[in-house]
Amino acid sequence: MAIITGTPTRHASEDRLDRITAIALTIGFGKVIKERQRDGKWYQITDTGVLVVRTPDKESIITMWAATQRQAADIYGEETIPGTLRYKMKANRKKFPETYAL
Repeated sequence: MAIITGTPTRHASEDRLDRITAIALTIGFGKVIKERQRDGKWYQITDTGVLVVRTPDKESIITMWAATQRQAADIYGEETIPGTLRYKMKANRKKFPETYAL
């Protein structure tokens, strides 16, 4: 799919700047590998295990965080989460627990 691009919303650029900076410095944004639309928003997961929430037109980034296994399963639905992604999410949580607390 695509590399993470888009204009951050005010929420992302002001309220969540610490978390997004922590992701950039520790995990990396990565490339979108799967997405799902729900509640009028797009939920995308990247190959680095980051969950990105976008506006309905996908032009703006609302927020992002290190994904949990449950969140990835929600995006994948009936499909199996790739083993490499499961491993990356587990490593993210172990190595960078502060990104889960922000």
